[in-house]
Amino acid sequence: MKEDPWVVIPREYKIGDEIEGQVVRYVPYGVFVKVYDDINGLIHLSELGVRGTNPHDVVKIGQMVKAKIILLDARGRKIGLSVKALKMDEKRKKEADMASKSSVSDDVTRKVEVGDKAVVVPKAVVNPKTTASPKPVVEKVPAVKAISEKKVSNAKVVSRKTIMSDGE
Repeated sequence: MKEDPWVVIPREYKIGDEIEGQVVRYVPYGVFVKVYDDINGLIHLSELGVRGTNPHDVVKIGQMVKAKIILLDARGRKIGLSVKALKMDEKRKKEADMASKSSVSDDVTRKVEVGDKAVVVPKAVVNPKTTASPKPVVEKVPAVKAISEKKVSNAKVVSRKTIMSDGE
């Protein structure tokens, strides 16, 4: 005899897991995707990642889609899925990867070497007491000879606005 899928599903899947399933049915409020055997999960229209769109315009019956499990209620026999949450996770991961590749620090938006000088443009620091929009500060500092992906070899961050070499 086959085990009840609603006993198996909580062992196999957890909230936050990524699944890939086939779109099996449209409903006015979203689409159902096959998750396990004959068990389907709902991707609500708001979780498809496209606002105010008819589900027919976003996915097709039989199409394979990737989604994140956002609700797993074995007692109520419901599985909630989200394409939007999966896309947000991917976006956050890309942003984190880009931030980790920053050559100077998170406080610096860019560094341009001009001859033997380096021009550093830090992120604008917002002064809550003023209503004027902040302007980035451009400073010339001694050129840094070696920059690795995560650290500046002979420099240290003294403040948000200044980068100085160890010898100064």
